Amino acid sequence: ILAGQFSAVQRASLIQYIHAEMCDWFNYTADAWLVCTSDSATKLVADLNLRFPGTYHMVVKLEPRAMMGGSLPEEAWTWLRRHDLVAGLGPHK
Repeated sequence: ILAGQFSAVQRASLIQYIHAEMCDWFNYTADAWLVCTSDSATKLVADLNLRFPGTYHMVVKLEPRAMMGGSLPEEAWTWLRRHDLVAGLGPHK
């Protein structure tokens, strides 16, 4: 979930929503969360639209082992590997 233009109250509410509703999550910047959920990406977008009208947000669905690479902290790579979303990417492969 990429989030923008959230007020402090909306951001706190988004964080509560992620903690309560996602199976697992990892927050590596102020405006980006990696989340695992049993809901579809379409449902997640609909929930965000309903809960946070007037904000900017984007949901990107990652397919297992489809990532090409990037620069992330080691903790993010560890989280992605734990959820089988990357294979052989990042430090400490």
